[in-house]
Amino acid sequence: MKAIFFTLSFICATITILSSCNKQEKNFDYPMGSFFEKYSEKSQKFVIHADKENLISTMSSDFTIPANAFETQEGKSISGKVTVYISQIKTRSDMILNNKTCTENGKLLQSGGELFIEAYQNNDKLKLKSTATISIDRAVTFFTDNMTSMRGYSGTIDESNGEINWTEDSINFDLTMKSSSAGMPMFTGDIGLLGWINWDQPYNEDTVCSISINVVDYNKYDEIVGFFEVKNENVVGNLKFDASSTTYHMDYVPSNKDSRILIIAKKGITYYFVAKEIKINEDSSLSLELASSTEEKIVEIIKGYDYL
Repeated sequence: MKAIFFTLSFICATITILSSCNKQEKNFDYPMGSFFEKYSEKSQKFVIHADKENLISTMSSDFTIPANAFETQEGKSISGKVTVYISQIKTRSDMILNNKTCTENGKLLQSGGELFIEAYQNNDKLKLKSTATISIDRAVTFFTDNMTSMRGYSGTIDESNGEINWTEDSINFDLTMKSSSAGMPMFTGDIGLLGWINWDQPYNEDTVCSISINVVDYNKYDEIVGFFEVKNENVVGNLKFDASSTTYHMDYVPSNKDSRILIIAKKGITYYFVAKEIKINEDSSLSLELASSTEEKIVEIIKGYDYL
C-alpha cells in the first residue's frame, strides 16, 4: 500500500536525490550483525538547502523541512547544503531484517511504520532547532482496523545487540491519522526531532502469557538471534536471552493469538534457521532444533510471512 498524498502548493528548493547508502551511524558489531548489515534497509540520501524550505518525497512519505531548521550540536545556525538520510521500515520482515522491532520495555507495540532521519553538513551531525518541526504525510503500508490509538514514539538503540526500545513521546509529535483522497490510511502532522521515530500503539490483549524456548545444541552456534511475531498484525519483538538457563524467552505474549517464533543462527559460514507457529493460552516452553539453510532462503521465508 504505497502512495504519495501530499499536494504541493508552494515553491520549494530543488532537492538532489542520491543513491541509497548505509546510514552514517549504523553499527553492526553485535551477534548476527553481518547478516543485518547485508539485508537492512539502506537510507535514501538527499541534498537540500538549509536556508530554503525543502520538500522531500519518497515512495510512501513526504517531508516538508522549513528554512533554517537545522543547527550544529553546539547550537550554531548553519547555511548552505545539508545531506539528509531517511530510512523507512514498514512491514514485519523489514523490522526483522533491520533488527528494529517494536517493543516498549519488553511489551509489544503495533507499528504503523518506523522512520530513521538524520542530517549532516560536512560530516558534522546536525540537530533540529527547538523551534523547528518537520511536516510529514506518510501512507500506512500495513493497516488493520484495530489501529485506532496510534501515537508517536522515539527510539533508543542498545549498541550491544542493535535492538531498539521505544518510548511514547508526546512532546515531539503532533500526528493524526486520516484517509487520503484515494481512501488509504495515512499519518499527517509534525515531528520535532531527528533519529528513530515510530507510529505505534500498545498491543493490548486481555490476557498475556510468557514463553521460554530451548534451542537444541545452542552452544554449537557462534551467533544466534530470535524473534516473535503475531500473524496478520504488524507486531514483532526480539526474543530475550537468559544466560543462566541458556534459553530465549518472550514475556507479554498475547493469549490465543496465532503467532510465530523465528530463530536465525550461524556457525562459521553456515546459516541455520527455524520458524515455529504457536498459539498459547498459558505460560509455556518448547524446544526447537535449527536446520541448515542459506541466508537467501532465510530472507525469502521471512519476507513471505509478511501477510501470513
